[in-house]
Amino acid sequence: MKRILIASAITAALSAPAMAQNTPSFDFVSADYQRVDSFGEDFDGFGADFSRSLTPNVFVEGAVAFFSESGVDLDNYDIGLGYRHALSSQTHAYGVVSAIHTNVEFDSPGFMHTDDTGWGLAAGVRHRLNDMVELDARLQHIDIFDDSDIGARIGAKFFRGVWSFDVGYNHQDSENSSVNLGVSYHF
Repeated sequence: MKRILIASAITAALSAPAMAQNTPSFDFVSADYQRVDSFGEDFDGFGADFSRSLTPNVFVEGAVAFFSESGVDLDNYDIGLGYRHALSSQTHAYGVVSAIHTNVEFDSPGFMHTDDTGWGLAAGVRHRLNDMVELDARLQHIDIFDDSDIGARIGAKFFRGVWSFDVGYNHQDSENSSVNLGVSYHF
């Protein structure tokens, strides 16, 4: 009897991650390199993101990003609450409401610092092609610095066990775009 219980526990533990591999991931932490083109200036930086399911449908996500170039430092912080709905076992639609804070510091005389807190809305679709590839597409609206922008973000995660290599492209308006390369740990 004891062997049956041990075998059942091992089978359950091994099959849970296998079943989860066919659904989009909403539970991860990541770190990435980012290159931003903003108003003709290129900024290199790094960022970190997280997403964590609170219930089967509700999740929280957050991101920080730090950029520096030619005497300009830009820090961005984003925290959001999202809801996802399974369209199929491999495809989930989702929406996110977020608070955003951006801080910009200049090393030029007369204009040293500005910051603002705003908000964002996003709607997207995340699809798990197979146990190795996940695609994500999102439309987003951001309102910060007395300006509203609508943009799109696309990305892909290439899985190897609980790790993934991530690539993405974000286009916010006619003057701002970014690419990112990173790695994520999924739990």
